[in-house]
Amino acid sequence: MFFFIQGDAIAGMSNAFTDQLPTGFTLVEGPDLPLNLIYWNGRKILPKPQQPSPEYYWDSAINEWVAPDPPTPSQIQDWDKLISLLDSSPEWGKAYAAAEKTLKANTAFTTLLTTLTSLRKTETLEFAIARLREAMSNISGIGDFTAEEIASIDGKLEAAGFDLRLSQEPPS
Repeated sequence: MFFFIQGDAIAGMSNAFTDQLPTGFTLVEGPDLPLNLIYWNGRKILPKPQQPSPEYYWDSAINEWVAPDPPTPSQIQDWDKLISLLDSSPEWGKAYAAAEKTLKANTAFTTLLTTLTSLRKTETLEFAIARLREAMSNISGIGDFTAEEIASIDGKLEAAGFDLRLSQEPPS
């Protein structure tokens, strides 16, 4: 098998040798393997070593299989920790009180609770909190979270590894 090299990279392959090459190309003989199983080391075509596991990716700059970087602790969202931080907090009590007042707040609170315990999707969490705040702001005697309560919820989100932060703007 022959491989066309251009600009220090494999540009194609051929079954036959030819000395009539386009400008800037060289032809190098190599193993009879598909392109995804070989690499050019700057001098010759070599077979790639076996991939250690499916998570590894081929880094053509160093011609090695590389393990992906593990997520940093701040990237790991600990849903159980978030639940324990929210449970019995004043903010949770306020949200629960709102859920007892109107159907809209009850639906939003139920969505929030389901997200925390089952769905565990950040997008749904953000949506549920926004709907809950909107419903709470329309309930006399309860209202939206105060700036201090928002800061407290943001602290709980951060402590549990979430990048999500609540807006200080009142819900629309």
